[in-house]
Amino acid sequence: MSARDLLRFGVLYQRDGKWLDEQIIPSLWIAESTATYSIMDDESGVGYGYMWKTIPADSPISQVVGSSGFYHTGVGVQAVIVLPELKLVIVELMDTDVPGWVDPGEIGMQIGLEIINARN
Repeated sequence: MSARDLLRFGVLYQRDGKWLDEQIIPSLWIAESTATYSIMDDESGVGYGYMWKTIPADSPISQVVGSSGFYHTGVGVQAVIVLPELKLVIVELMDTDVPGWVDPGEIGMQIGLEIINARN
């Protein structure tokens, strides 16, 4: 998936399932699939929805970022991070031919914090 395609997917979710003036995905499904059903990591407060990792409003990450949201990581270290309250979607693609593993959510959050700080 290209960065542009991944961004479109994130924007579709950020806009509650609407593309232009057309409802592509029911907004109920967006809300249900990005809700937190379990907490994955007590330290960060990251939760899990339907294939989305969630950033609940009361989580430590949300306090740092300044927004709740959700993100998805995929094979090959791709990530899309959606922070609806900030109207922000961050896409990250990494070269998978380089040895070593980096948590894409961690890098994405670092990038996000830099972007958020730049906005302020």
